[in-house]
Amino acid sequence: MGLFESIRTLTWCQLLASSLFLLLSAWHFHDGSHMTASLYLAGALLVALFILPHQLINKHTHLRISVFVFTLYTLLSLLLLLESQHLQSQIYLSLHLLYPFLAFALLPFRIGLGFVVIFAASANLLLMLQLEGAFRAAFLTAFWLVILLTSIYSFTHHLRQQKIQDQLNRDPRTQLLNYQQLLADLHKELERAQREQTFLGLICLCQPQGVFFDLSSSNQLAVEFSIFEGLYLAEEHQIFALIPLASTEQLNTRIKQLQTALPHLTIRGHRCMQELSAEENLRSTCAAEASA
Repeated sequence: MGLFESIRTLTWCQLLASSLFLLLSAWHFHDGSHMTASLYLAGALLVALFILPHQLINKHTHLRISVFVFTLYTLLSLLLLLESQHLQSQIYLSLHLLYPFLAFALLPFRIGLGFVVIFAASANLLLMLQLEGAFRAAFLTAFWLVILLTSIYSFTHHLRQQKIQDQLNRDPRTQLLNYQQLLADLHKELERAQREQTFLGLICLCQPQGVFFDLSSSNQLAVEFSIFEGLYLAEEHQIFALIPLASTEQLNTRIKQLQTALPHLTIRGHRCMQELSAEENLRSTCAAEASA
């Protein structure tokens, strides 16, 4: 099965899951179990948000809505543990074993882990008070086993995804971050500079005509930069550096230091304008370097 067929199959499964949640919600509303129906409805909304095309809603708004709906889902799940009728049904109780799967599947790892820890501690306390005897011990054992296994799996999966993403964000020849990552980081750093009332410098370093950066030259170059100054390969002969600044005067001082340490490179700098986009600031720096 190809990639597109796999994605299409996964989307259909998610649509079926959302439809199942809606059907169960309608059934429980008809049956008079309004809290259980609301829980299923919140689950249907979560799955629907997960498969919603990203073009319809921006990333930050999508995350805020997902966290709000999942908070509602969590509160309903905990409130159901206070109902005696819910506790008497093993089928209803088994729904709570699905909670960590939903949290890690529908939310970013760190946020999902926070929800799972809070839910596990709260649910454990409520179950200790509500259940009795051997059934309490058996259910709590199963509950914590599911929490532990899903958390370990999600953590290892998160680490693998981070490693893969880091490889995709780096140039394989120089191991420097690539142009796409430069645009993403420049956008974030501009927002942070505006938020913290600081400045951001963008320095362009160019090799002479016909000379390209490789792993050895990029490693030698990295020695001249601190850990909070990012280096990005834009072209084979051109590297950009993002320089956080406390004042505008620091940029000229930093450029002179680099020109002294790296006399074989052409070095030009530009203070990023917060009212301009990341692409416009890059174009300004390239224009300054070309005119020089």
